[in-house]
Amino acid sequence: MKKKCFISLFFIFCLSFSVCVFGETSDTERKNIFEVKYKAWRKDVDQFGPILSDDSGISLDSFKKEIVNLGVKFLPILIEKMHQDICLAYAITLISGWRFIPGEVKKKEIYGFKALANFYSNWWKEGQIGIFKLFEERYDQWLKVRNSSNKEDVERTLRNLSYLGIAALPYFFEKIKNNETAFIPIVSKLTKNSIKPTFSIEDCLGWWKKNKEDWTIPFPDFGIIPTFQLPAPK
Repeated sequence: MKKKCFISLFFIFCLSFSVCVFGETSDTERKNIFEVKYKAWRKDVDQFGPILSDDSGISLDSFKKEIVNLGVKFLPILIEKMHQDICLAYAITLISGWRFIPGEVKKKEIYGFKALANFYSNWWKEGQIGIFKLFEERYDQWLKVRNSSNKEDVERTLRNLSYLGIAALPYFFEKIKNNETAFIPIVSKLTKNSIKPTFSIEDCLGWWKKNKEDWTIPFPDFGIIPTFQLPAPK
């Protein structure tokens, strides 16, 4: 048992060392790392109980450590594997930060991991352009109420934008660049406080320039960032 554990740890160390020395992790290396992490988590599930059950505390912690902490670079693998293990759809939710808008769809349509896996299949297929279209639509809704005295409407439209998750970060930063500081608290939350709510516009843009490779979701249409068609706010 100890020997197998040592081999697994040594394997991950070797892969990590190769990344440090030779640069970006290859697709094959990512798949190998995923398999090691996945088996470690499934072992905890078998021992301590299924994820999200009343007794799932240990396996849920393991799920976050072994699966969720792999990050955005592993999303293509998770998308591929989630139909074999639908619990992985929950990892995509935790990594991407995506949320349903209340009332957007009927609860019965999104109940359970199977429905969530089907959603993420379409989400992945629609890719960056799909996220852009949703951002543009929700941004337009925010523009219409941003100066309203009804604070609930303002907060709701901002919250709906934030529900697009980290896939919308390129568009949030484009708007921050245009002095729309209302989005700084959103990117702070999406980046797990890597960006502080007190950051200046220059601080935010400097952080994004340095870290965007680690926070940009590698959709199939990766690199396609459409141009906004909406008018700039007055």
